[in-house]
Amino acid sequence: MSTATAPTRLYRSTRDKKIAGVCGGIAESMGWDPSTVRLIAALSILLPGPQFLAYFIAWIVLPTDVDVFEPHAAQYPPADPYGPTDGTPTDGPIS
Repeated sequence: MSTATAPTRLYRSTRDKKIAGVCGGIAESMGWDPSTVRLIAALSILLPGPQFLAYFIAWIVLPTDVDVFEPHAAQYPPADPYGPTDGTPTDGPIS
């Protein structure tokens, strides 16, 4: 009997990154060691093919882990219950 697991979503890591977080994000989302993913990526550059282009496209296309796990945090800054701290009045006439 097998249990169904939720599909993993690829993202770029903001916590475990060396260049753009692509290898760190792949490692986090797959549950692998980041050093292994980086070593495989570095060795794959020696093979013929578009590996560098694929990394660059992943850098542009993949969202960061903040965008994946906290999608509304990037859109809305936390509300300040005490109003602005720069000394401007919050209501009333401006003098």
